[in-house]
Amino acid sequence: MNVRRPRSRSYTIIGNAEDVRLDEPALSDVLDGVVEPGTVLATVKCHWYRRRAIVFDQGDVADSVFVIRSGSVLISRISSEGRELSVDFVGQRRVFGEDAFFQEARYVTTATCTTDACIYSIDGAALRAAATACPKLAVNIARVVQRRFDTVSSLLEAIAFNTVADRILRIFDRFAERSGDGSGECLSLDLTHGDIATMVGSTRESVSAAIGSLVRHG
Repeated sequence: MNVRRPRSRSYTIIGNAEDVRLDEPALSDVLDGVVEPGTVLATVKCHWYRRRAIVFDQGDVADSVFVIRSGSVLISRISSEGRELSVDFVGQRRVFGEDAFFQEARYVTTATCTTDACIYSIDGAALRAAATACPKLAVNIARVVQRRFDTVSSLLEAIAFNTVADRILRIFDRFAERSGDGSGECLSLDLTHGDIATMVGSTRESVSAAIGSLVRHG
């Protein structure tokens, strides 16, 4: 059984509204088309998180949407028995915490940094207000929600129909796609077999056996 481990919530604010520009690529993807961007930008903060730090926890009030400037974040769901299942892995310029797009919502997942990460937070209420006056922003928000739905649907399909080894290869492909630089160099992942087990909906023992088989077969 994969039981959640204690992790830090600490972070450092390294920038706030006056340091943030709309042409920052990570933000422009989300805020493209906002009629009065200054209102939203005034709520933006830039945070520095250490690896394994929690950005938000399942059940926390969803008051901010987050955009990754650098680093990567694992999105997971904790069962009532304390078992952890990874829902998504997000990297540079990706949005998470989209629960805050909706009023009086709570985060339904936990977000944990898998590397040191620089992350923007945007006030959810400001985004909701801007979306009412900007159809293009509303479409951007809908795309973020649809992407999460597609990711979860793909995960459920993989768990239902793929072997553990197939799921592991699929996860590694996603890591390479979202963390690699396209240079063809090896991608270093500081993950335990237990970490991988939470990502593929399996146990540490099954993951160890599957990785051993993959290594033997090249």
